[in-house]
Amino acid sequence: MRTSILIAAIALGGVANAQFSSGFESWTGNVPNSWEGVKTNIPVDSVQQVSVNPHGGTYAVRLINHSGTHKRFTTVAQTVTNGQSYDVSFWARGNGNIRVGLYDGRSTGFGYAPYSPYTTVNGAWTHITKSIIAAKDTTVAEFIISVQSTSGADNIVVDDVNITTGSAPVNASIHDIQFTLDTTSALLGMTVSTGGIITASDTDGYYIQQGHGPWSGVYVFDARFPVPLRGDSVTLVGTVHEFDGNTELDGIALFTTVSSSNPVPGPDAITTAMVSLEQWEGVLVRVTNANCTSLVVSGNWIVDDATGPAYVGKRYYSFSPALGTHYQVTGPIEQHFSKHIILPRDANDIEVYTGMADEGVLASAALYPNPASDALTIDLGHAASARIIYTLSDASGRMVMNGTLINERSIIAMNTLSSGMYSLVLRSDAMVKSIAVQVVR
Repeated sequence: MRTSILIAAIALGGVANAQFSSGFESWTGNVPNSWEGVKTNIPVDSVQQVSVNPHGGTYAVRLINHSGTHKRFTTVAQTVTNGQSYDVSFWARGNGNIRVGLYDGRSTGFGYAPYSPYTTVNGAWTHITKSIIAAKDTTVAEFIISVQSTSGADNIVVDDVNITTGSAPVNASIHDIQFTLDTTSALLGMTVSTGGIITASDTDGYYIQQGHGPWSGVYVFDARFPVPLRGDSVTLVGTVHEFDGNTELDGIALFTTVSSSNPVPGPDAITTAMVSLEQWEGVLVRVTNANCTSLVVSGNWIVDDATGPAYVGKRYYSFSPALGTHYQVTGPIEQHFSKHIILPRDANDIEVYTGMADEGVLASAALYPNPASDALTIDLGHAASARIIYTLSDASGRMVMNGTLINERSIIAMNTLSSGMYSLVLRSDAMVKSIAVQVVR
């Protein structure tokens, strides 16, 4: 769902126009014309004219950097516009890693935009196009070709560089950005205009969220100073990337703090087994009655509410849990090394859970028929006004169904389940109720 209050309509023009073009045909001494800007740090003798097998014309350029630390080969000063995306297109061959960047003197990243991901070049001519967004109006910008780990006789040879203004950003909700039928955003690589309420932040970036529910939050990689604060309503333009399994936004431009000290969306109540579901990535969530089953695993600890284990991280707040203690844990979810991890933000996000036997208003919840065959009706009773998450697990503990109950009386289809015993768990923000359900065929 789009949040029109938070997403600003930003007109940037939409037609691609030529910005810079170089086929490396003209050289002054050992330097190709229009290159070797002041931000270049690759040694002069590592930039060589190539006349054998250019992509077009007579010459190309060879870039040599055997180390794993990148070196910059930059254009001379260029004019760029705040919020404008630029498509950097070129041909490359040889062996090594290559990416693009931009220096525009922005207030973050020491004036540099975040680099694009590396492309590994291995052999014949390959056409590469990367997009990057300017974050400042300036006439002294420099576009960057960055290389590392080059090898072989060719190292990396580059030819026919063209830089054009890209399309205007697409207005997108966070749901648009995050929703996927697999693990990759449908908007991957696109420049988007979006916004939300900040739910967590540090010096590397922040999480923004629009409302509640699956696909409502996303991480923004943006080392901005001063650091945006929890509760800020912000709008921004950025590029959709995948990093370490996370969908995130980077290359941030046109960042605006619309207002501050807004209510942060309340956490969605989920089970520990649901933490690993793609739909909750980036969303502020809460697990309840979660037993600490392991103290430290690669810097994280593990909790389990009997539906399956979930990891708790220490990125924002370091906590020493007690093995066997039940906790209520709140935080956004990130993926790291193939693990989905809840990130508590401060001491308020970790509480010892003391209501394990107290079902509260959930005590009046009932279901029928039980045993069930085709359908199960859940009557929430006094809990009808609460937000209730349900999970259904089989006898082995494997979750087979989950969702949100939004009506006083809800019907769940059971016709796809095999005969046997199942456990139905109902959860609100602070209450839990478990009911044994039998399915018969």
